[in-house]
Amino acid sequence: MFFGQHKHSLDAKGRLTIPTALREGLQDGMVVTYGTMKHLVIFPRAYFDRLADQVAGAPLFDDDAATQRRILFGGAHMTDLDSAGRILVPGHLREWAQLDGPTILVGAGPMIEVWNASAWAPIKEELPSKMREIEQRSRSGSGLV
Repeated sequence: MFFGQHKHSLDAKGRLTIPTALREGLQDGMVVTYGTMKHLVIFPRAYFDRLADQVAGAPLFDDDAATQRRILFGGAHMTDLDSAGRILVPGHLREWAQLDGPTILVGAGPMIEVWNASAWAPIKEELPSKMREIEQRSRSGSGLV
């Protein structure tokens, strides 16, 4: 599981340093792909493989399933940590997430989210009110927790 928030930047070659606290679980490789918003998601390879099996098993001509396949597979880039703990983020993924300055890596349980720091700021600000909404739905039986 991945936890915490970490501020980093990509270097001139498009490499992102993965903080030491987030490297455990990535030694066997990872997949970087589109997030559902303008961010990226890093999955440990084993987790991605299980998720990919679920998505690939969905009906081929279902619109929602096609969208899931495009998000999950369309931008997917398999990679490994280099000796300095960095990964290369391909140009199409850097462009999608607008990773052209400070970057925030967010431990999100089984995955790591990678955000442009400016895009992350309003998401972070909304978290307390979103949590209250989730708690209220939970009390009424329609929430997550």
